[in-house]
Amino acid sequence: KMCTSADCVCVKGGGDQVDVVGCDSNADCAGLDAKCVDLSDGDKALGEQEVCVSEKCVCAVGGGDQVEVVSCESNADCESFEAVCVDLSGGESCMSNDCFCAKGGGDLVEVVVCDSNVDCASLNAKCVDLSDGDKALGEQEMCGSEKCICAVGGGDQGGGGPVVDGGATTTSIVGDGGAGDGGAGAGGATTTIITSSSTTSTSTTTLSSLCSGGIPVGAGVNSLACTQTYSGDICEVTCMGAYQGAPKKYECHEGNLAPVNGSIACEKIRCLGTRPVDLPMYIDNCGGQDVGLKCKVQCDMDAGYEAATFFYQCSMTGEYIGSVQPCVKRSCNTATVPQGTGVFNNCSGTRAGETCNAMCAKGYTGTMKIVECGSNGRFSGSAPTCILQPCDLPVGLTSGVGLFDTCGTPGQASIVKHDQRCSAGCVPGYSGSLKDLVCDAPLLVGQIPTCAPKECNKNSPRGFGVVSDTCKNKVTGESCALTCKDGASPAEAGVYSSSCQATGEFTDHNLVCAPKACGELATATGFADVKIDVSACTGLVNGQNCLMVCPVGFNANGAKAASLKCQASDTYTDFAGFMIASGSMQPLVCSPRPCTMGIPNMLGIEHDCAGKGTGETCTVSHGLAFDFNLTEALLGQSQTLTCSSNGVLTGEMPKIVPKKCDILSALQATGVKNTCADKTSGTTCWSYCDETTHNGGFAQYSCDTTDTGVAFVPTSEDKVAACTANAGRRLREGSSAKPRLLGASCDASSLSDIGRPYKNDCSSVVDGGTCLIECADGYTITGDPTVRSCSDGILSGSGLPTCTAKTCSSGFPNGFGVENDCSGVTTHNTCQATCEAGYEGTAETWTCNPNGEVTGTGPTCTAKACDALSLNSEFNTALCSGKKTSQTCMVGCSAGWTLSGDASGYECKAAGSFEGTPPTCVANTCTEGVPSGADLTVPDDCSDRTTGQTCSVTCADGYTGTAQDFTCGTNGALTGTSPTCEPKTCPNAAPSSGGLENTCTDITYQQTCVVSCANGYSLKSGTSSQTWTCAWDDVSKAVGLMGTNPQCEPVPCEFNFPSGDTITHNCAGVGTGGTCLAECAVGYSGTAQTLTCGADKTLTGTHPTCEAAICPARIDVENDCSDTTVYGSKCDAVCSAGYTGTATEWECTMDGNTAVLAGETPTCTPKECIYNQPVGQSYTHDCAGKTTAQTCVVECEAETFVYGDGSSAETWTCDTAETMEGTLPTCLIITTTSTKTSMTSTSSTATATTLTTTSTTPLGGFPTSTTISSTSSTATSTSTTSTSTTETETSTTLTTTSTTSMTSTTTSMLTTTSSLT
Repeated sequence: KMCTSADCVCVKGGGDQVDVVGCDSNADCAGLDAKCVDLSDGDKALGEQEVCVSEKCVCAVGGGDQVEVVSCESNADCESFEAVCVDLSGGESCMSNDCFCAKGGGDLVEVVVCDSNVDCASLNAKCVDLSDGDKALGEQEMCGSEKCICAVGGGDQGGGGPVVDGGATTTSIVGDGGAGDGGAGAGGATTTIITSSSTTSTSTTTLSSLCSGGIPVGAGVNSLACTQTYSGDICEVTCMGAYQGAPKKYECHEGNLAPVNGSIACEKIRCLGTRPVDLPMYIDNCGGQDVGLKCKVQCDMDAGYEAATFFYQCSMTGEYIGSVQPCVKRSCNTATVPQGTGVFNNCSGTRAGETCNAMCAKGYTGTMKIVECGSNGRFSGSAPTCILQPCDLPVGLTSGVGLFDTCGTPGQASIVKHDQRCSAGCVPGYSGSLKDLVCDAPLLVGQIPTCAPKECNKNSPRGFGVVSDTCKNKVTGESCALTCKDGASPAEAGVYSSSCQATGEFTDHNLVCAPKACGELATATGFADVKIDVSACTGLVNGQNCLMVCPVGFNANGAKAASLKCQASDTYTDFAGFMIASGSMQPLVCSPRPCTMGIPNMLGIEHDCAGKGTGETCTVSHGLAFDFNLTEALLGQSQTLTCSSNGVLTGEMPKIVPKKCDILSALQATGVKNTCADKTSGTTCWSYCDETTHNGGFAQYSCDTTDTGVAFVPTSEDKVAACTANAGRRLREGSSAKPRLLGASCDASSLSDIGRPYKNDCSSVVDGGTCLIECADGYTITGDPTVRSCSDGILSGSGLPTCTAKTCSSGFPNGFGVENDCSGVTTHNTCQATCEAGYEGTAETWTCNPNGEVTGTGPTCTAKACDALSLNSEFNTALCSGKKTSQTCMVGCSAGWTLSGDASGYECKAAGSFEGTPPTCVANTCTEGVPSGADLTVPDDCSDRTTGQTCSVTCADGYTGTAQDFTCGTNGALTGTSPTCEPKTCPNAAPSSGGLENTCTDITYQQTCVVSCANGYSLKSGTSSQTWTCAWDDVSKAVGLMGTNPQCEPVPCEFNFPSGDTITHNCAGVGTGGTCLAECAVGYSGTAQTLTCGADKTLTGTHPTCEAAICPARIDVENDCSDTTVYGSKCDAVCSAGYTGTATEWECTMDGNTAVLAGETPTCTPKECIYNQPVGQSYTHDCAGKTTAQTCVVECEAETFVYGDGSSAETWTCDTAETMEGTLPTCLIITTTSTKTSMTSTSSTATATTLTTTSTTPLGGFPTSTTISSTSSTATSTSTTSTSTTETETSTTLTTTSTTSMTSTTTSMLTTTSSLT
């Protein structure tokens, strides 16, 4: 496993196990003698009462010695420290450079955060920055990251001693860090030396021999203690890391190290003891493993154990570390139990060496067999032969009324066997739920349906007046009685009924109901002897209408008519069975209609006929200006006229004559002449003066009616008869006139050419006399009359009066149907009296007489008959029959309609047709006779058809037959013949495959059938067989079987399943009729085979033969997989020697159709070479930190050594054993002789880093002390020299050496500091 964060460390202990324990406070760590540290907060140790606020608080417990912080990527990096890699961030795999191995002592391992060395003073440690290559901070340096810590352990402190300033002596001052197991202290040293001299001297100094040869090297050899030994020194060489061997002493002699008690021999630690687990059920590959390597311990499958693998690791102690779980006997695959039809077993969980039973299941018969579970995980033995049992049929299945079933026939062999199903339902005419019965051998289990007779819903009894209320809810086999409603009675006496048949239809009936008749309303109480006309209400039957109106010649006071309906019932008593449409049932109030024709208008007639109405009389007499004509024996008296119903006054007129005016005395005075003799009422005359004797003007008189009769009255008050006598008679005027004798008189013959409108009195005028020409009677004069004078028998004079004929104003013809054009006719003119349009008769001429009266005869007019009033059938026009011109009638509503508002009046017009507006008649809705039945399609409008409307009744969907029309009759019932409809036969399209079977052959519309599961199929839990119905499909417009398929599941096959690990199949759950594929399992080869599941639950077909596949070897990394690794087996891939990483497990598996070793290649990190590093002061190299296969260069130290003949720098290689391999170069030491004659002053300061050699040599002597210490600083030096030289001679001597050595010769007190890394 790899660290996945930047905070993984190795925590190394001594003899104890390292635990990482989660904590919330220090209390959780008390038992571990530790503190709770929050790794998420700079590795902060919690206070005594502080509680962790993150998920990264741990208690860390350690063991033995020096605390080291070592980076790691996985546990392999910590193996040599007997530690594990810990992620301080809480992750599992390190993903950065901040994972460490923490190695502690016997005491508490603490991780103390620091900002500078001050924070670590109390711990006698230094502050180290983990983020900067584990750099120790300088004395005044501050931490620049969040990863500076003080590490405190048990044993001795590894932190180096205090730094002390050196004095002005030649003695080295070295840090006092103890030489604990963690290594030499990292103490620094500073030495300052001041020398002075004023003498001149020459000296030659040769350094004592430093051992550079014979230093032991090799894998696991630690000869660091011998790298700075001089002649006579003894050092110790030990084995290090994963190597073991006894330490050996070496002595420096003449520049070479020689073993004192034998050469060092380091061997890799190896686990060579007994098996990790020495039990027979385990097998392993753990013989002779090197330290750090793992091996596998497995449960022995061949011995009948389940596969299990456990890992052990060779520890530094040479013992295996690990654990196992107990091996468990493997369970046998139940698929290998011998199988057969109806067989079940109790073999689940049976393990190797145990037995179990194969038995016949319920519903099957057979002998139990014993089978055994073998060590190979397979059962052995044979299956019993099991036979399916049939079920007995219950007697009650066919004893119920209206039942059918698919289970068989009583008395015969059952057709259902164990686990099979059948159905029971109801026959046509009965209803009930379909029930499924299951054969649970030997019993047929299930509920037998209860079938109830169905209600009839077709051919319900109907017809006018037919009452069939008792037929509601009648079911198959029941009958109902039929009667006629109130107001109707059977046309033929008898008992009538209808029966409900199994087809859902009522039987036909022959009841005919006739409506009852109403009585005579004219004789009913309150209606007899009343001026009303109810003749239209005679002979009506129930439901018919009539109008009550006023008779001819009478007007209604209010509504002109009342609409009545005959509502005869079995018990009616009032109004002969009639009821009024609205209001109370009472007669109309009718008033006589006034006559408007034949009213007397003759001259001189008086009467009281105005306003006389039908049946009333009036009297006709003469006025004051007239007298009866007594010559008329019968008519010379008053007469009576009668107002007829046709509006004409009938009767004889009295005969009358006008009275004459007596001539006034004034008109008879002397000299006054007049034309007023025999004048009658209404005429005029003139008075004038006799010119022979008198003078005067004209005066006109009228014979007018007075209170007592008639008398002359001047027409102008200022013109009356007044004549003055002449002085003498003069025949002519003029002064020359002479008197003469009377001549002959004059007559009017000379005026014969003067006729109408004039008249004169000139018939006998004496000579000299005058006469008057005036307007005749019947004319009106404008101005005065003209005068004619008689002279000698001749009338002379000129001019005629202006006469205008008078207009007649009385006597106009006004008989029945008579019209005239006499209006405006004047005297002596004529006019025509004709028959009005619509009347017939001969026209007559009438004359306007001078008395202002028009006289004539006739005509006699006869009214023409109107054409029959033709209105729609909803209108009752009976009252308009036979009507003639000007006659009126009322129109109401016919039977089947109801009057809305008032009846309408029509008038027979002259053109021979009626004129009027029809009344509003609302058709009655038919409420009876509406056909019904499930076999009929009765449109909605059949239920709201009104009188006269029709609707078409067709056979309903699913039936066949001819459509029939029904008409809404006036009796409120639809009449017509129902179509004969036969149900259509459905084609059998019900499912009969795919596990289904049915009983749906030749069923007709609305019949049902059963669709159930076929043999080999079973109903899904909670479901049942389904009833299908022969129904109408609106899409295809045809009958078809409709229903829901039962949820049938193929009965899963249970027998002859493929078994064994080499075969795979998809046969589990495959049911009857299904197929499945048996093929070689992944990793095996062979021909796949198709198996079919039969209705007997047995798979049929040949099982495939399969051979295991072999995986080819992989060469990309070291592994323990052989070239014959078979599918399913596993092996390990490991890092090659010289690399570290976690081994991965490979498995022989399939990639598509190819067998391959599948698994991740381990992530391998090259190991650092920690053994056989070049040592000795004569060399410099860059071999530190090199890893497997990397190289470095080893050279002679350039200041003190030179290469020997033919020698040069050498390349070394880090090999797979973590050991640097190579040849050291030949390095020769340099010998120097110096002669100085001067005073020399030298000041030198050196700070040693890493590996520091400091030699202090007195003038003319050898080094007196040597100290080697490890630091991480860099050497610096300053020197000030003042020299006065008189002579210098230098010679060089080369000395061969194989180890580091230094020779320094000076002529004065000299201090030399040299630093090599």
